[in-house]
Amino acid sequence: MPEKEKIEKFEKYLEKIGLGPRGFSVAEEKEVSEIKLREAFVYALIVVFSVSVISTFVLVFLNGLGVTDLSDGILYSLIGASVAEIAGILIVPTKYLFPK
Repeated sequence: MPEKEKIEKFEKYLEKIGLGPRGFSVAEEKEVSEIKLREAFVYALIVVFSVSVISTFVLVFLNGLGVTDLSDGILYSLIGASVAEIAGILIVPTKYLFPK
């Protein structure tokens, strides 16, 4: 019997007795996959947030050097949005990842 058929037969047997392919129950497999999905989502959120904050600081810095000519209202809006992003990135994922 080829190796691939043995593996498929074994996976069907595990499924039949209520275990997933790695020997965990189906509920445990689901929980592990949800944790991995949450981690990937948080990492993506952090990357997007970091790029946004860094670009805001670069714009403020360039405006201070006189390279760009942005109005004060635009700069205040960018800085305010960055503060709101910091609050959101701290509160939302933390509540979702660590429920009470």
